[in-house]
Amino acid sequence: MLSGQVKSPGVYIAAEAVLLRQITAFTLDVYVANSPEEGDYGKVREVLKRRKDGASTGFPIEWLAMIEEKGDELADIFIGLQPSSVRVTDKIWLIGLRIT
Repeated sequence: MLSGQVKSPGVYIAAEAVLLRQITAFTLDVYVANSPEEGDYGKVREVLKRRKDGASTGFPIEWLAMIEEKGDELADIFIGLQPSSVRVTDKIWLIGLRIT
């Protein structure tokens, strides 16, 4: 087991589940990079409590608002970052997604 070569697992990059995870991570990266908030965004239970209490600011409310406002622009950037094989094969699906 230790003397053999370990092959990394393959992934179909154009798979819908993979693309959904990638675009979610991409929008979170954009949000964090442009957010004035510094440090920790809070524990999951704190975020859920803010949502339950009807908060109108903070994460994830502002992240979701950013997606609503800039969804088309972010989708175009995301599509442009994909390998040409993904852009050609799945452009219609990605354009339909539009992060909304």
